[in-house]
Amino acid sequence: MERSLLRLIIDERKSNKGFSRIRRELIESKRFNEDEVKQAIGVIHDHEAELTKFEISKKKNLSLFIGCTIIFLGSSVYTLSTYFNPELSYYVFLYGPIFAGLVFGFMALDKYRSAKYRIDLLNKKF
Repeated sequence: MERSLLRLIIDERKSNKGFSRIRRELIESKRFNEDEVKQAIGVIHDHEAELTKFEISKKKNLSLFIGCTIIFLGSSVYTLSTYFNPELSYYVFLYGPIFAGLVFGFMALDKYRSAKYRIDLLNKKF
């Protein structure tokens, strides 16, 4: 399998193209044999799947920890604020969802960055 073909497919993946579109374009260009293209796409697809499995297991544990921490802190702040100053419960209800939205927004941004990181790892491997 040609290294240039693998590099070409990885570069096309950077531009968010799907495997079927990349395969079609490479076969239509007649630079590479159809079997070579299918084999190279299979290799890259397998490596992406391995990296994704590892990331998912790592992210699940982190997400569970962050979620439990937010719930614990939120309930503690609400309990303490209503005990010491009942007027503060208004602010907890007002700013609590905003804070949670920011946390989940940063988690989504991290997911996007991890997809770019996965492609960078493929670049290093091939």
